[in-house]
Amino acid sequence: MKTIKQLVFFVAGCLLLASCNKPSEPVATFDLEKAKAGVTATNQKFMDAVSRGDSLALAACYHSEGMIMPPNMEPISGKDNIIAFQSVMIKMGIAGFIAISTEVWGNEENVYEVGTYELFGKDKTSIDKGKYLVVWKQENGEWKLYRDMFSSNLPLPAPPSK
Repeated sequence: MKTIKQLVFFVAGCLLLASCNKPSEPVATFDLEKAKAGVTATNQKFMDAVSRGDSLALAACYHSEGMIMPPNMEPISGKDNIIAFQSVMIKMGIAGFIAISTEVWGNEENVYEVGTYELFGKDKTSIDKGKYLVVWKQENGEWKLYRDMFSSNLPLPAPPSK
């Protein structure tokens, strides 16, 4: 009788151990290099859209819940507001844009990018140089600008003299 109990406990223990050691299903791993390539592709679309003066294509680079946080202004969100903001920037004479990414990191949910930018006028002269911080989020399989914050490196203009 004692041997049967021992055998039952031994078999139960083996079954318990076997059930705890199930092979795990493969876990999808985040590919940062693939995400960087997506960020680079969207940045290129953005730069091309600025060169064409295409505010609709610029707005298409933003996530549906995207937000632009320009200096000295309230945040801008919503597709129509983002289109209007980009349209005003183009009407102000911005005809070229170069973004240089200096840091990219993140995970499958958000990717973060830090970089520098330069804006050019229609005559290809430099209008502004600055830095940016973007939070990227995927939408429909593409990395889109989710939060876009930037500021100029140029000094503030002198206050008017009295």
